Amino acid sequence: MNFGDHFPQESSDEDLYSFGDDGEEDLMQTNNNFFAPSNQGIMNNYTGSIYNSSESLTDDYSGENVNPPRTASMRSVVSNPWAPPQTGNRGFLNTAGMSSIADSEIQQRPMTSVNAAGFSSKKKDNLSENFVGGRGSAPALQKKSENSPEDMTAEMELMVHKAIEESATFCSQKDYIQALDKAKESEKREKALLRFREEKQISQEPNIDLSYAVQFNLARTYHLNGMYTEALDTYESIVRNKLFGHSGRLRVNMGNIYFEKGDYPLAIKMYRMALDQITNDYKTIRNKIRKNIGVTFIKIGQYSDAINNFEEVIENNNNDIDAAFNLVVCHFSTGNKKEMRKAFQRLLNVNIPGLAADEDLDDEHNSLMNDDLRDYLKDYQRKHYDFILKAAKLIAELIDDDWEKGYDYVIEQLKSFELKREKCNIVSEVEMTKALTYMKHKLFQKAIEALKQFEKKDRKLQARSATNLAFLYLLEGDLKNAEKYANAAVESDKYNANALVNKGNCHYLKREYKEAKDFYQRALESEADCIQAMFNLGIVTKELREYDEALACFRKLHSIIPENIEVIFQVANVYYRMGDNVTALEWYNMLITIVPTDPGVLYDMGTIYARDNDETQAFNYYLESYKNYPINIDVITWLGLYFVKNDIYEKALMYFERAAEIQPNRIDWQLMVAGCHKRIGNLQQAKKFYEKIHFKDSENYECVHNLEQICKDLNLRKEERMYSEKKAKLKNRMKEKIEQEQQKAPENDEQEHTVDMVIENQKINQLQQQKSPIIETDIERANINDKRIDHDDEILNVDADDYIDSLYN
Repeated sequence: MNFGDHFPQESSDEDLYSFGDDGEEDLMQTNNNFFAPSNQGIMNNYTGSIYNSSESLTDDYSGENVNPPRTASMRSVVSNPWAPPQTGNRGFLNTAGMSSIADSEIQQRPMTSVNAAGFSSKKKDNLSENFVGGRGSAPALQKKSENSPEDMTAEMELMVHKAIEESATFCSQKDYIQALDKAKESEKREKALLRFREEKQISQEPNIDLSYAVQFNLARTYHLNGMYTEALDTYESIVRNKLFGHSGRLRVNMGNIYFEKGDYPLAIKMYRMALDQITNDYKTIRNKIRKNIGVTFIKIGQYSDAINNFEEVIENNNNDIDAAFNLVVCHFSTGNKKEMRKAFQRLLNVNIPGLAADEDLDDEHNSLMNDDLRDYLKDYQRKHYDFILKAAKLIAELIDDDWEKGYDYVIEQLKSFELKREKCNIVSEVEMTKALTYMKHKLFQKAIEALKQFEKKDRKLQARSATNLAFLYLLEGDLKNAEKYANAAVESDKYNANALVNKGNCHYLKREYKEAKDFYQRALESEADCIQAMFNLGIVTKELREYDEALACFRKLHSIIPENIEVIFQVANVYYRMGDNVTALEWYNMLITIVPTDPGVLYDMGTIYARDNDETQAFNYYLESYKNYPINIDVITWLGLYFVKNDIYEKALMYFERAAEIQPNRIDWQLMVAGCHKRIGNLQQAKKFYEKIHFKDSENYECVHNLEQICKDLNLRKEERMYSEKKAKLKNRMKEKIEQEQQKAPENDEQEHTVDMVIENQKINQLQQQKSPIIETDIERANINDKRIDHDDEILNVDADDYIDSLYN
C-alpha cells in the first residue's frame, strides 16, 4: 500500500527541492529560480540580471576625466576663511604684502574687479566666441578612440550577459524552447570570448562567475525541456570543475532528474552526495534535501528509511507541514496504529511561523490588513488545514480495531485543535465522512441518523447533509423522503449541482421525464462538467426519443471519460435505436475490446446481426453470450429455434430443457422438449412428457392431439381411442364457446367461425408467445449497468409455423 493509492493529488511525486528555488519553503515550485554558489555571481530568474563581482566595465571615454573650462568662481581662493573679501582697492594698496604672501604656500586671489566684465553696447550672439569674458566656447568632445582588446572583452561579456538574461526571461514565461536557444547562444558567445582572450593574450583573469552562470543556465534549460541526458552531462561538467566553488550542491538538481526518470537509487545517491557537501550551518537547505530523500524512499517502498528522514526534518524544523503529513502517510503504509496517532499529533502541533495559534486569518476584522505576507500566511494555513483533513480521513478507520472508535478518537483530537480556531470546520468534515462510511458498511440507518445531526448546523452543512440524505433514500427506494430532502437541498443552494441531480432523479423515477430533463439541464448550467447530470440527461432524452440530443450528451461525455464502458454502451444503443446499425456495431466493437466477456453486449450484437439476416454472425455472438450467461431466455430461445430450423433437434433439445428448468411453470418449454423427442424418434420419452403436460393442463388441445398421434404410431389402440374421445370433447367445448361468442357478437357480423379456425388461432397465439417469450417492452431503467435493449420488432429469423405444425401433425 502506498501513498498514491489513497491520495493521488498528494502522492509521493510531489515537487522536489532543487538549487535555484530562491529559498522557498515549499518543495520545488514551478517557477524554478537559478542558484549559484555563495561566492559566485548570482543570476535571478525573475529579473534575469547577473551581478559580476570580478569585472568592472569602462565608459566610452576610457577612464579620462573631461571637465568644463574653469571660471572665476571655480578658481582657488585665499585659504583664510575669516579674512574679509579682497576688494580692488585693498588689493591695490597691499600689493607688497600680497607679494610676500605669494612667496609662501598661500596662493594670492586674482584681482578681477578692475577687469572689464566683457559686456558691450552692441548686441552679440550668445553662441559667439567672445561671450563669457572673451574666453570662448568649450572645446569639442574628444572622439572615441578605437576599442582596445580590454574594451572589446567587456563588450563581449555584455553580450553574454544579455543572452543569459533573455533566456531567464523566457524561462519565467514558460517558453522553454526559446529559453534553450538563448542559453545555447550564451554558451557560444562565452566560448568566443575565451578564444578572443587567448588570441589577444589578455593578462586579465577569465570571469569564472560568468562561465558558471552560462553552464548552469544551460543545464537548467535542458532539464526544463526534458533533455535529461544533456542536462546531466552539463551538470557533471560543472560539478567536476574545481574552479566553481560549492558546485557539488548542484547534485540535488541531478538527483531531481534521476527522480523524474524513475531511477530512484541514483537519485538518493545524488541527494546524499549533495547533503555531505552542505554544512550544518545551512539547516533549511539540509532539511529540504532530506525531504527529497524521504519522498524518494516512499517511491521505492522503503517506508522505514523515509520515516527516519521525515522525523529528522521535524526535529530540526517544527513548522514543516509537508514532512509531518508525509510522516503520517508512511506510518499508514506500515500499518502501525500507535505511530499513526503520534504522527497525527505532530501534524496538529505544527507551528506556522509568524502566526499565533489562535489567530484566524479569514476573520472579517483582519481582512482589511491584507498584504503579501498575510496572503502567504493564509495559503500556508489553508494548506495546514487541508493536510490535517486528509490525514484524518486516511487514518480514522485504521487506528483502532473498531473503525467507529477510530473516528471518535480523531474527532476528539480535532475538537481540541479547533478550540481556538472558530472558523475551522475540519470536525464537521470528518463527521460527514463518518456518516458516509456508515453507508460504505451498509449501515444505512446509522448513516441517516448521523446526517440528520447536521440539520442544526450552518446552512452549507445542512445543504450537504440534505443532498446525501436524498441520495440515501433514493438507494432505499423511499421516493417520498428522497424528494423531501432533495427539495431542502435545492432550497438551501439552488446552484448545487448534486442537489439538482437528485431532484431530477426523483422526477425520473416518477416518469416525469420533462421535469427531470429540466433539473439535469440546470445542474449542467451550475457545473458544466457534472458527469452525473450529463449522463442522466442523455438517459432521459433517450426516453423522450430525442436521440440527437441524447447522442450529443453521450458523445461529449465520451470525450471527458473515453474509457467508460457505460458511456460507450449508451452511444452504441442510441445509434441502434436510430436505426444506424453500422455505426452501432462500430461502437459495440469498441466496447467489446474493453469487456470481451460481457453477455449483454454480445447479446445486443447478436440481435443486430439477426435483424440484418446475418444468422452466422448472430449465432456466434448469441453462443458467446450463452457461455458467459446461460440463463438469458431470449438467447436460449433463439439458439433452440436456430437448431430446429437446421434440423439439429438433439442440440435444440438441450436449450429447451434449460429453458424448462429456468421457467418450470411454463407449458411452452415442455411442449418444445416433447416435440424434440418426437422429432428425434424417441416416442416413448415424448409420450411421457406429453402425459405430464396433460396432467397439469388437461384442456391443452395440442397436447391431446399429439398424444393421439403418438399412440397411433405406437399401435396403442385403447389409449388412442381415449385421447381421440378427449379431443372430440375439447372440440365440442370450443364449439360451444364459439356459439356463445357469436350470440354476443353484433348481428351484422357475418363472419363464419369454425373449431378448426379457433385451433388455428390458438396455434398462432402460441407461436407469437414462443417467438419472443419474455421480451420486455418496459421503459429502460436509469441503472447504467442495465444493458438490455428494448425490442419492438421480431428478432428471430426462424420459420416457426413449419416447426409447430411439424410438432402437432
